[in-house]
Amino acid sequence: MNLDLIAEMDAATGVLQRSATLPAGCRPTNLVIDGAGVAWTASQPNDSDPVAGGSLCYFDTANPSVSGRVPIDKALGLGAPLGISLDRDGHVWTTARDDDGVVLRYAPDRLSGVAGLTRGSWTRFEKLAGSQEMVTVALDDRAADAYFAWALRRSGAVVRIPASRFPPAPGSPLLVDGAGFDTVQGLPAVAQVALAVEAGQDLLQVTTGQSAFTRIPVDATGALARPDVVSSPPPGERCPAGDVCYVRDNKDSDPHSAVSGRFTAFSAQLPAPPPGTYSYVFDSGCTAGARWKNLQFDADQPAGTTLVAQVRTGEQPTPPTGSAALGDPIAASPFTLDLDGGRYLEVRFTLRSPQRHASPSLASFGVCVECR
Repeated sequence: MNLDLIAEMDAATGVLQRSATLPAGCRPTNLVIDGAGVAWTASQPNDSDPVAGGSLCYFDTANPSVSGRVPIDKALGLGAPLGISLDRDGHVWTTARDDDGVVLRYAPDRLSGVAGLTRGSWTRFEKLAGSQEMVTVALDDRAADAYFAWALRRSGAVVRIPASRFPPAPGSPLLVDGAGFDTVQGLPAVAQVALAVEAGQDLLQVTTGQSAFTRIPVDATGALARPDVVSSPPPGERCPAGDVCYVRDNKDSDPHSAVSGRFTAFSAQLPAPPPGTYSYVFDSGCTAGARWKNLQFDADQPAGTTLVAQVRTGEQPTPPTGSAALGDPIAASPFTLDLDGGRYLEVRFTLRSPQRHASPSLASFGVCVECR
């Protein structure tokens, strides 16, 4: 049995599409994919590893042969990693199978591409809600300047972590005492397995001990409200009963039966916004050929966002079929082109961001050209 293998399957046919083999020591339990297309998983401890109490493992979904492992040092006091989630800044969050009420955040180095992901800084949020085992963690996207992490405790309580108040600190791990963080009790159950943030920014708690989905109301400021777990459903309906929807088994005999197909401890993540493009065609005015010498552009790129340019020449304002293909991405300005080509130059900018509240912007751009 391959414990270090992650496979992609066609949802309609179940046919295996491709797979990724993780580095030695990785034992994946879940999966999230960030805005850069990197897949992350929380890996269980390996008894043969004397240093790590578990790992974060990753691979590039565009090139699954590129992968890595980030050991979690036992000095952080974390047991076996369990839940996993991502925040809008591309940080990776995980919980642990221990009784210390701990949630960890890992901020990888995003400036060096996939090669830099093993370099990063850790934050330990501890003493959460009575120091009880945390099952999983979910991240919201509440406002431009603030967002929260939500940790689900084994008892069904949910802890609000003001994540954006504690930015990662390079160097030694940042320790945050969470004993005073707000908490609300969700649906008590034998097994808490998942927590997610829905589109309206309320929380959705999943349990198998009572096989139920529970909505935990959260207002615009992030204030928690206790869910209604005692009301009956409307006449003639089964769901919702207050803020709870019980899942019945396929025999319709027991509203508290175990769910068919156990949920895994992962959290929903809002997809990254689609990339934006802007294209402009320069006319050199040259009648006997042009030499496009360089490209300059001025742009603002918040951390984690990217802006690149591509160029091509042609004899028509709109490059016809058969004209030169767009060139390699250009990330730095000024950039030497030295292109001998047609009268026209198309410049196309592509702007990407892994989050909704920050995006790159293009202020100005220009080219230098001389006629032959």
